[in-house]
Amino acid sequence: MMRSSGSGTFFMARHMLFATALAEVARSIRFKTCKRKDCQMPFAIESGHKRDYHTPYCGHLVSLRKERATEKRKKRAEKRKRTQRILAVKRHTL
Repeated sequence: MMRSSGSGTFFMARHMLFATALAEVARSIRFKTCKRKDCQMPFAIESGHKRDYHTPYCGHLVSLRKERATEKRKKRAEKRKRTQRILAVKRHTL
């Protein structure tokens, strides 16, 4: 008797989803994969609208991550500028 582990079940589910996608492709339905790096779920192209993510949630999550990364870069740059100003003042006063 085989035990199913969490990753094994996920692996089998992924294969089943892929098999379903292949069956749909055989019926000439086009597919794309979600652009979210930790999702990459295949989804059927049902209309002429451009979609990069399989759900609005994935698109929202990607935009949040991008926004947070931008804020983090800005904070680091501000901190670096403050440090440089402080060091310049210290050098000037010595």
